[in-house]
Amino acid sequence: MLLALPVAVEAQFTYTTNNGTITIAGYNGPGGAVAIPNTVYGLPVVSVGTAAFYYNHAVTSIVIPNGVTNIGTYAFNWCNILTNVSFPNSLISIEDYAFQDSGLTTLAFPSSLRSIGAQTFSGCTALRSLTISNGLTSIPAMTFHYCSSLTSVTFPGSLTSIGSDAFIYCSSLTYVSIPASVTSIGSFAFANCTSLTNVSLTANLASIGSSAFQNTRLTSVTIPSTVTSIGSQAFSNCDGITNITVDPLNPSYSSSNGILFNKSQTLLMLYPPAKSGSAYNIPASARNVDGYAFYHTMLANVTFLNAVTNIGAYAFNGCTNLVNVTIPKSLVSFGESAFAGCTKLVGLYFGGNAPMLLGKVSSSDPTIIYYLPGATGWNTNYGGRPTVLWNPTPQKNSPNFGVRTNRFGFDITGTANIPLVVEACTNFGNPIWLSLQSCTLTNGTIYFSDPQWMNYPSRFYRLRSP
Repeated sequence: MLLALPVAVEAQFTYTTNNGTITIAGYNGPGGAVAIPNTVYGLPVVSVGTAAFYYNHAVTSIVIPNGVTNIGTYAFNWCNILTNVSFPNSLISIEDYAFQDSGLTTLAFPSSLRSIGAQTFSGCTALRSLTISNGLTSIPAMTFHYCSSLTSVTFPGSLTSIGSDAFIYCSSLTYVSIPASVTSIGSFAFANCTSLTNVSLTANLASIGSSAFQNTRLTSVTIPSTVTSIGSQAFSNCDGITNITVDPLNPSYSSSNGILFNKSQTLLMLYPPAKSGSAYNIPASARNVDGYAFYHTMLANVTFLNAVTNIGAYAFNGCTNLVNVTIPKSLVSFGESAFAGCTKLVGLYFGGNAPMLLGKVSSSDPTIIYYLPGATGWNTNYGGRPTVLWNPTPQKNSPNFGVRTNRFGFDITGTANIPLVVEACTNFGNPIWLSLQSCTLTNGTIYFSDPQWMNYPSRFYRLRSP
């Protein structure tokens, strides 16, 4: 039943009654500073109803009286000049979208509050500070999504979970301290918080969702012993990370030289993009390179041992210093756009049969795919890139083979314009290979000669990819 308020305020509020209590249903007043009455006709006001102030562009502040326990869905949604709200100590719940896209600048929740809904404060772009009082146990999905002015958050010791997208696009947030009570951080929870440089992850945290801290400015990450689940891309596109440390007692994950692995180190999960050094040898234990594992790193050289079987999607995406990469014959699966955005990458040299391709290698970079004689599964195109048979062969029966004018040399033939490197060593049983010449088989042939051959008791030669 819809009733009118007393004469003094009847033109401003509408309300409904339910079992002797009042729910504010609407507001038609002049705006400015508004105080909701705590009683109407002697009946207590216990709720601000669904969309009661929806799309109001006149109210600048709200005082919600003691006795109100619930704020309904969309109650203050799109109140774009509402800068301040005073919550009562009786408040228990705030429902979905209640203050979405409002003009609030600060928020302090009462200790009575036990639940807030999804996207409750999403899009509050003027919100600068947030204090969540003790008693609240979870922050639902997208609760503070796109609060782009938010610089600080105080979490209570009662909090156990931070939902997916909870603080996504909070681009002014610089520091987050996760209390020891929190056991889960949802997917994309702090993604695109592009000013976030430091986060403290404490004991009892069990799971970090996929892309939870994606595209932040973190410089280091410490994973506590309790974390047993880290979602894909949890720290991807964090171009400032120099080091990842995992507690040695962690049963699921480990770190080696600042690089994140699973516990057995068969899965390389993340190479810190800002880690110093230009070269990296993937360890013999690694069988899988995770998606986005080397995303945006500055490495110029990556060496695979003949153990890796899978390279995940976007694994080396945006590695703009890579020029040539040799893929081991052990590889059986090649992920979508694994080397996309590698703008200097001119050659991918595959040591075996064509791996199962899960998408494009790249569509616009200069990369050429090279494969060996006898390998199967290769066509003229692989994942959007042209393929070329890499088959340089020394011609031992050529008239140019042997000593000529104090130098030892031989012809090399193969597919036209393939690049190669000639190396030499002096002890074939324990070789230390020295690069002698990098060259290209222009028109399918080249003559190589070694003027230093007489300086060694013996010398062995080999051809390799760049």
